[in-house]
Amino acid sequence: NKVYLKPNSEKFAAKFNEGVTEEQINALNDQYGVTILQKNYLGTGIYVLSVQGGKDVSEMCTVYGDDKADGYGNEPIVQYATPIFFLFDKERQRVLPADHILTDEFSVKFKPDVTEAQIKAFNNQYHVLIARKYPEFDGTFLYIFKVTRQSPMNALDMANFYHEHSITEYAHPSILFNALAGGTP
Repeated sequence: NKVYLKPNSEKFAAKFNEGVTEEQINALNDQYGVTILQKNYLGTGIYVLSVQGGKDVSEMCTVYGDDKADGYGNEPIVQYATPIFFLFDKERQRVLPADHILTDEFSVKFKPDVTEAQIKAFNNQYHVLIARKYPEFDGTFLYIFKVTRQSPMNALDMANFYHEHSITEYAHPSILFNALAGGTP
């Protein structure tokens, strides 16, 4: 059963750099006409935000791979800003109600014959960092990677890119949601 991501047209999420104050966040929100709906979503430090005055949510999100990009998501105090998605179950023709928030991380399982040197070279080419690495029962590892501002794509697009590459078994983005709010298919 395939589930599709549909962006929320009114809300987005942002995570701020360490040491950023509430005053700095409030000043940035005033500058862009943004309202805080929730702080520290599921204990992650992520803010759920709302745009005002018919602004396009996509204009608030981080632009990757462009050091000269401007906008909310590319302000110096913002670690990243990302769309919030609904899940749409096409088969059952229903929207799952919980907010699904894309993070700046994605998981990758490489094929067993791929070396650490190949992984490092691949990541360096796309400005991707290793956030965490977990051993698997078969002697391989599950990697959690993190996109940077220099990465050419956000974590969703990067996960899709890695997933399609011949050296990986699979890749998927890290998406946060509150299962108690009805977020599972």
